[in-house]
Amino acid sequence: MTDNRTRLQDFCYRFLLIIRSYFQLPWIFQLLSNTVNMEEEYTFVYVEDKTYKWFHDRSIQELLMKWSMKGNFKLQTYCFNQPFQPYQKQVLADAFFGDPIVTSTLQGMSLNNTWAPVGVTATSVDVELVPCSVTTMSMFSCLQNSSNGIVRGDGWLMQCPYDEIDNYTVTDELRNMLINNECPNYKLISEEHRTEFLFHLFKHLCLGGQWCQYEDNIKPYLSTTKLLYKDIIRVQKNPATKEVSVVSTVLKVVARENDRMAYFPCNPENEQNFAYLIVDPLNQQITTLVHHYGGTFQC
Repeated sequence: MTDNRTRLQDFCYRFLLIIRSYFQLPWIFQLLSNTVNMEEEYTFVYVEDKTYKWFHDRSIQELLMKWSMKGNFKLQTYCFNQPFQPYQKQVLADAFFGDPIVTSTLQGMSLNNTWAPVGVTATSVDVELVPCSVTTMSMFSCLQNSSNGIVRGDGWLMQCPYDEIDNYTVTDELRNMLINNECPNYKLISEEHRTEFLFHLFKHLCLGGQWCQYEDNIKPYLSTTKLLYKDIIRVQKNPATKEVSVVSTVLKVVARENDRMAYFPCNPENEQNFAYLIVDPLNQQITTLVHHYGGTFQC
């Protein structure tokens, strides 16, 4: 009888989570809140038909193809059943990568460079809290100031002597200041801002994929970063002060099988193999963002 009751509770929870993913109805949130003690652990529901404006923008897709990233990005969304606070990051990540719904639907890059369900339960998950507080692109203003030596008129990138740093080709001052900590312009972006999720996205896009064709102008990198950030980060406005603040929590993760083999993402030693869980605590949703360096090449 106890097992049947547990199964029924689990079914009811997952059904309510599915309904909530389509309709933001207050009574559903209240019902989930009132029954939260029915579950001792986080459970998850895959929101299969979630769409992202970023992926449906034709100009963005053309840029991703040019940067050798098209087909190597994957975004997915899941609902979960309990409240979340940042101090629960390890508990949430462990539950996420151990949930049967997640293991059967979460897409990872397979050995033959195709997307497929990960199909395994993580035995360990490395979790890093990534600061995510900025609501404007102002941290990049210094890069667009021609007096700083990154760009000249109208965003055109200044060239620099050819170099290879950490297996990345460097031919302009933008990539030089991104990855060369001995570059005079490295300190244009403070260490505090370099930890921000927005900067992480910008750097990932600038470095690109395995066969990346780099831009001659900084503007495509900035506009693409802005669109992606807006698409996956939740903000709210304080009704009294009218100030906008970020409510999402960003977790950089590495899920491992048998405590050794990293599979989400694979080969995380390459910083362009990355995976993030973007947690929306208000709607109780997780957006996964994963990229594989190399992988497929799509036209």
